[in-house]
Amino acid sequence: MSYMFIGCSSLTSLDMSNFDTTNVTNMTWMFFNCSSITSLEVSTFDTLNVTNMALMFYGCSGLTSLNVSNFNTSNVTNMSQMFQNCSGLTSLDVSNFNTSNVTNMSSLFKSCSALSTIKFGIGWTNPKVTTVDNLFRDCAKLSTLTNFTYFKTPVVKNFSRMFNGCKYLTSINLSGLSWANATNISYVFANCSGLSSLGLTTLTTPNVTNMSYAFYYCSGLIALNLSSFNTAKVTTMELSLIHI
Repeated sequence: MSYMFIGCSSLTSLDMSNFDTTNVTNMTWMFFNCSSITSLEVSTFDTLNVTNMALMFYGCSGLTSLNVSNFNTSNVTNMSQMFQNCSGLTSLDVSNFNTSNVTNMSSLFKSCSALSTIKFGIGWTNPKVTTVDNLFRDCAKLSTLTNFTYFKTPVVKNFSRMFNGCKYLTSINLSGLSWANATNISYVFANCSGLSSLGLTTLTTPNVTNMSYAFYYCSGLIALNLSSFNTAKVTTMELSLIHI
């Protein structure tokens, strides 16, 4: 079903409730740039055998809501850019997702500029994910990450721009994250101007080489404890703390 409706930019509604997707393995680019669609019924999809959901809803900017709460993602390996540029979505419930086999979730929610709430769940263990770069980048109205403590990063290396531009976030519970294998945290909190506090004491950085612009324009931060940081391998940290 990959590329099935790609570029159907005049399509306004689509009901796929009777589709049997039991044997489908690839849903990549499925609704790519269906920019006018305001109603999309995919809640009955059987996604047990799907391995690729990359760019599935990319550019569905007319959607204000999307029910993916019944998606079984236990065999999905690629979620990169899945919801990127869904700029009309205001909330998203992905609490039933299972990310046990995902390796790439780069730009998963990037530029969902109206999104205020994302709900996570216990299945976000991410044991194989190596990159979360641009994950929430430019989610400018994101204010609530429900159950984000379930979000784990045991082997992630690339955190670049993960929260870049999340201006409405005032705090982030990072207790579920690990930076033990991280090499790149450049721009990770850049332009998070609403942050007033940030708990980083549980995060160590023994393998980080790039810290450039990490806290760029975090203009709301009052205090920052970086005592857990290890900068022995860092080769670049230009402008890391500018405009704090």
